[in-house]
Amino acid sequence: MEEKIKGGLAEGKKNSDFPKEQIDKGVKIELEHTSDKNLAKEIAKDHLVENKQYYSYLAEMEKKMDREKKEAKKKEKNEYAICTKSVGQTAGTQERSKWDDDEKERYDRCLEKVKKSSIYFDIKKYY
Repeated sequence: MEEKIKGGLAEGKKNSDFPKEQIDKGVKIELEHTSDKNLAKEIAKDHLVENKQYYSYLAEMEKKMDREKKEAKKKEKNEYAICTKSVGQTAGTQERSKWDDDEKERYDRCLEKVKKSSIYFDIKKYY
């Protein structure tokens, strides 16, 4: 097979130089960026020169990121609930549509404090 990327890290290397399951995973992932299966395989092999388990590590990293993002969303919902509950207790209702302007301003100030907290910054790194 002719190299499509001249000077790539895997130039001249055979498929048998790499774990088959890693090449298969790599081609599948790299096909997200190109419709050319040979190019996808070449890119995958370049990554596998860097680390023979590149695509296994990538999968683990993506799972970890998904878990952290899910946890961050839970924290964000809790923070809005804290402000709603706080203002709702003194307003006599947690239905924001029934709050007067002062109660709505207190809610906004509460959210601003939450946004300045370290928890909020954890959430924002995923958006």
